[in-house]
Amino acid sequence: MSSRPPAAGRGPRPVLVIGSMRSGTTLLNRLLDAHPKIAMIYHPTRFFESARELRDDDAGVPRFLDKFRGQYGFFGRLGPEVQTRCEEALGRLPADASKGEIYRALTGSLVDKPGVELVGEKYAGRGAEVLPFRALLPDGKIIMIVRDPRDVLLSNKKRVEQEAAMENYWAGAHLMVVDDWASLAVLHRSLDQIQGGAYLQVRYEDLVGDPEATLRKVCTFLDLPFAPEMLDPGALRHEDGRPWKANTSHGRPYEELSGDSVGTYQEGLSAGEVQWVNALVAEHLRFFGYAPDAVRTEVGALAEACSLLLKLGRMLKRYDVKDGRLYNLDASVDENLAWFVDKLVALGGLDPSEFVKGFLVGRATTMDSVAATGRTVADEIVALRRSFEYLPGAIDAFTKEVRTVRAAIDRFPSVLNVVKRAVRKPPS
Repeated sequence: MSSRPPAAGRGPRPVLVIGSMRSGTTLLNRLLDAHPKIAMIYHPTRFFESARELRDDDAGVPRFLDKFRGQYGFFGRLGPEVQTRCEEALGRLPADASKGEIYRALTGSLVDKPGVELVGEKYAGRGAEVLPFRALLPDGKIIMIVRDPRDVLLSNKKRVEQEAAMENYWAGAHLMVVDDWASLAVLHRSLDQIQGGAYLQVRYEDLVGDPEATLRKVCTFLDLPFAPEMLDPGALRHEDGRPWKANTSHGRPYEELSGDSVGTYQEGLSAGEVQWVNALVAEHLRFFGYAPDAVRTEVGALAEACSLLLKLGRMLKRYDVKDGRLYNLDASVDENLAWFVDKLVALGGLDPSEFVKGFLVGRATTMDSVAATGRTVADEIVALRRSFEYLPGAIDAFTKEVRTVRAAIDRFPSVLNVVKRAVRKPPS
């Protein structure tokens, strides 16, 4: 297959690799860079993310260049030779050059590899870069890499434990990676339908399990012949030419492809963490070919899963993530908890009517044991725990309480929506 030449006068075509953190974006970046016709920037320019103020400025190339020199931290970390290349490449553009042409000149000057036909970079996050990339670079190619979110969570959990302040771990900052993953899953399901030949999704597990077949598919998508040297031992390199070692958080650095980390969540995550992920993204798991875990209804796991949801909500608020997928910041804590418990009850195949009974028993017991200062979310979790404890058996004497369920709901207006739905459902 012959490769398609770059558009006349425009230089190499742009490539964007996206995925959630710990999903293999850096690995795919390095594999693509080993292709003789592809140059991948090692550290992302953030042109589509933190450099938004640069991208959206309408003052043209001179203003962009001034901002890039003085305000953009990435530029200061470049070597003198690369800085000069960037300044010269941008300086050759007309003052009214489009943002797409500015981006092409910037990225083209960041690489020093002769004969390349594609230049790209990778972003690990929520996929916010895709729409501006498509708008500014309509001939660009986008590759999304997806990995089992349970392994993603475990890897990010270990990364936070190893690299970040422990208070961030205890607060739940590592949980946001699952919300990122869900955001990308929704993005994929739209891009796959409307972007045609501009978009490709690959699975991390396929990349490490059958790298040649996966990379052949990627090369075909990029209109390039497959390059066997992409898989040569020692082919993966850092930007300065040093042999590359995987950015792993499992304590087992490696220089070549390895599937050792696939499925490690089964030993590394708690039952509550596994239950939490499965309840939130079970449909997406199946869509991407990942088997959901067997349902576990241990009280501790169910209660821990509820607590994890509340931690996620606190972190999304703390970091001002306005487009959260797995927690509605515009809704109350109780409403989010109700939504999630509904998922837990459905996922576990639990009898909703039995859960209603258990909830009322657990809630009444909890309310008797707390001060009269009012119910808190922590009290609600205790009530849920007692509800889950009730589920394995039925209490015949409780039948008379069912007749007063509506009155109980009226006394406690914020009772979980799942209780309301189950109670008000007509008998079969």
